[in-house]
Amino acid sequence: MPVKPLPWKRRFLGIAFFFLLITPSLSAEEKKSKFALGVGAGWLHDYPGANQGRIRFLPFPIYRGKFFRMDRVSGVSGHVFDNSRLNFSWNFIFQFPTDSENIPARKGMPNLDWLLSLGPQLKYTLLQTSHHKTYFRFPVRINTCTNFSNRTRFCGISFNPGIRHSLRFTSLGEFTFRAELYAHSTEYSQYFYEVHPRYATPTRASYHAQAGYLGSVFGFFHSFPLRGWQIVSSFNVYDYNFNVNEDSPLFLQKTNYSVFFATTIDF
Repeated sequence: MPVKPLPWKRRFLGIAFFFLLITPSLSAEEKKSKFALGVGAGWLHDYPGANQGRIRFLPFPIYRGKFFRMDRVSGVSGHVFDNSRLNFSWNFIFQFPTDSENIPARKGMPNLDWLLSLGPQLKYTLLQTSHHKTYFRFPVRINTCTNFSNRTRFCGISFNPGIRHSLRFTSLGEFTFRAELYAHSTEYSQYFYEVHPRYATPTRASYHAQAGYLGSVFGFFHSFPLRGWQIVSSFNVYDYNFNVNEDSPLFLQKTNYSVFFATTIDF
């Protein structure tokens, strides 16, 4: 059954959160406005292990509050506990929906809905000076899949531990490098890689997905101030070698990537 198109306001709110995840936040000691607005464009794959993707273009808001943030690295988050080294917060991110008719490997299968992920996040600072910071982060998120109309379900739990390192340069802006792992519960794996027997075809065998290791990501974010504006960019490489579901007929490519460019202005 075709998914009913979402009202434009819902599309905007959902899409806006995405760009908060792919542009870097600057350190707290900078005196910046709480509010900012930006516009960006980028390219990403349709789902982990897909062999095709698409360009996204959208505006995005930013809010930098003391206890609540729309942060350009961590998404939407709220502080629970914070000291010089240890930070405990909640975190929200999401993934775009995709029409299965636009993905040859999934043709005839249910569409991929919005995937909303919410959960606690632990951050521990390993090393920090006035010009660089290295920290460990470990988000654990509960996933919900929905079309905001007539279909909502639990889509498992995600684990995303990793290391990030930020460098600040007077003339070059700030770089943040990331190296992170992904692992998921059975429900999440089934959402992307399961092929129920009723959707099996001569070229798409039935497959039962299982929990475990998904892959890793290596990349960077860059932010450069320019006369009241921030020019931001991001590039990430996703390595899905040793994916526990690499035998799924829906797992098509072991390397994915994403690239984004955006600009923001403070109010």
